[in-house]
Amino acid sequence: MSAALVWFRRDLRMADNYALVRAATESSTTYGVFVLDPVVLKSAGELRLRYLLSALFDLDEQMGGRLNILYGDPSKEVTNLCEVVGAERVYISSDVSRYSKWRDSRTRDALNERSVSLEVCDYPTTFEPRSIHKGDGTPYQVFTPYLRAWTAKVPEVRSAPKVSVKWEYVPSQRSFPSKLNALAPYETGGERKELEKLDTFVQSTLSRYESERDFPAKFATSKLSAALHFGVIHPRTIVSKLDVQAHKRFLSELCWRDFFAETLEHHPDSSWKNLNGAFDALEVLPASGSANFEAWKSGMTGYPIVDAGMRQLLREGYIHNRVRMIVASFLVKDLHIHWNEGAKYFFECLIDGDVASNSHGWQWVAGTGRDAAPYYRIFNPTTQGKRFDPNGEYVKRYVEELQSVPEEFVHEPWLYVDFEGLGYPFPIVDHQLERIEALRRLESMKRDAL
Repeated sequence: MSAALVWFRRDLRMADNYALVRAATESSTTYGVFVLDPVVLKSAGELRLRYLLSALFDLDEQMGGRLNILYGDPSKEVTNLCEVVGAERVYISSDVSRYSKWRDSRTRDALNERSVSLEVCDYPTTFEPRSIHKGDGTPYQVFTPYLRAWTAKVPEVRSAPKVSVKWEYVPSQRSFPSKLNALAPYETGGERKELEKLDTFVQSTLSRYESERDFPAKFATSKLSAALHFGVIHPRTIVSKLDVQAHKRFLSELCWRDFFAETLEHHPDSSWKNLNGAFDALEVLPASGSANFEAWKSGMTGYPIVDAGMRQLLREGYIHNRVRMIVASFLVKDLHIHWNEGAKYFFECLIDGDVASNSHGWQWVAGTGRDAAPYYRIFNPTTQGKRFDPNGEYVKRYVEELQSVPEEFVHEPWLYVDFEGLGYPFPIVDHQLERIEALRRLESMKRDAL
C-alpha cells in the first residue's frame, strides 16, 4: 500500500465517511487536505465563512492537528501536494453543482498526467445521484413518486463504519487568506457540536416537528441545514436515527433536499435559469436600482412577517422554511423581480448556501421548477403572518419597531393608532393590487406563447 490524500470538500467529518474507509483500507500513509478555493470564498458571506472555519477547526482537532489547509486553485494545490508526499490516489466525495464538476474534471486531468487517480467514494445526498429513477431509467419529474421510491430505499441505508486513520501532515502546507484570518469561528459549528444538536433534536423536538414546523416562533425545526450543506453530518446519519412511519414528515424534508440535488444533477443550468423555459417570457422588473428590492433585502417592506424573515436572514444567516416561502413569494409576485435575484442574495447571506436547495426552492415558489407550486399560488403576507405567527412572537423577535404594538395589530401595524410614531415603514406595495398584476403578467405570458 502507498500514500494517498483524502481531499475534504463538503464532507467535513470523521463519522460516516466512505472516503475515510477507503483510505484506511487501501493506503499505508494518508494525508487529509482542504483547499480554500478563492472562487467559492468570493461568493460566501461572513457567517458562512465563520461556519466553515468552525467545521475545519473541529475536523483538524479530531485529526490531531494534521489537516493540511491550502489556499488557491484546487487542481493545482491538490496536484502539488500529491507530488510533495508521493500520493498515488486522492479520495473524494462527489457534488452535483456545475462548478464542482468542472473543478473535479480539471483536477482529474491534472492528476492523471502524474499517474495519480481521483477516486469518488461518497456523495452528499442520502442515496447516490441517479440511483433513484423511474422504471424506464429516466429521472422523476414529480416529487410524490420520487418520495415513494426514495422512502422504499430507506431501509437500505448503510452508514459508513467507523475507522481509524493515522494522519500524516506536511508542516509547510497550511495557508489562510487574510479574509479568513480576521474572522472568528461560528460558535455552534463543527461535527461534534452538530452531532449533539442532532441527538437533542431527535430526543426532545422531533415528536412535535410535524405539528409545529410551520410556526417560526417555535423552536421545532432541526436547524441542521448548514451541517448538511458542509457535510459535517451526512444525511445517512440522520436517516439511521429515524423511523419511516413515525417520522414521515421530517424524512420528506430530507427527501426534498435529495430531489433538488437530483434535479440539478440532470439540469446543471437550473441553478440560475428557469427549469421551465416558458417562464423566460414572463415580464419582470429589474433588481438593479430598485428601491423595492433594497427594502426587501433590508427588511423594510412594511409587511412584518416579510421583514422579520429578512432580518433573521441578515442576523443569523438562516431563515425559517415557512418564512423563506413567504419572502420569496413577496419578491417574485408582489415586487415582480426574477427569482434568481432573490436566490443570489440568499446565497450570499445563508450559512446553508446550498446551490441545489436554494435555487430550486426559489423555483418551486416561482412556479418555474420541478414539481413547482403553480405561479398563481401567491402568498398573502398578512394572512400568512396571522396564521403562522398568531401572537406576533416571531415578528417581535426580529422587528424591534413593533415590540410595543398590541398583538391584534402586529401583522397590520398601519392600522394601529400610534403607527406614525413607531418608525416602521408603511407597506411599499399594495398586496391585493400586486396579486392582480402578477396574474396579469402570467396570462400575458401564456398568450404570447400561443
